[in-house]
Amino acid sequence: MPEVPENPESQIKCLALIRGQSLSAVKTAMCDLDRHAHLIITGKPRVCEPVFADNILIKVMDEPLKRCCIAAAVVGLEDHPLDAICRIKKIHAPAHVVIVSPDHHDIYNDVLNTMDMLPELDLTRPKKKEEGNNGA
Repeated sequence: MPEVPENPESQIKCLALIRGQSLSAVKTAMCDLDRHAHLIITGKPRVCEPVFADNILIKVMDEPLKRCCIAAAVVGLEDHPLDAICRIKKIHAPAHVVIVSPDHHDIYNDVLNTMDMLPELDLTRPKKKEEGNNGA
């Protein structure tokens, strides 16, 4: 995923919460939002505690969870929430992506205000080890 510059004119219209069974799945899903769903990511993706993400989902869905996550992240989107939902439905992300909307979810402002305190999600790929010549 390309580096997202801080743009003072960018406006977050909704949040994407990504919950998965591994950090790798969360990172891949985060990149898929940009690459395949063509969503406009604003700001830096943030890692959040799995319990925090699970509690957000409980408040958004207003029902108990079927399965807790192991890793999670959150990021702001410039897209309208309904557009984001429609685009996400068309991709096959390896993690659960939930759109949190300011118009429909009371938890939105709490999550938005907490985001700056969360650590950034490192999306850089690990460098491949060079295969050495065995002299053969």
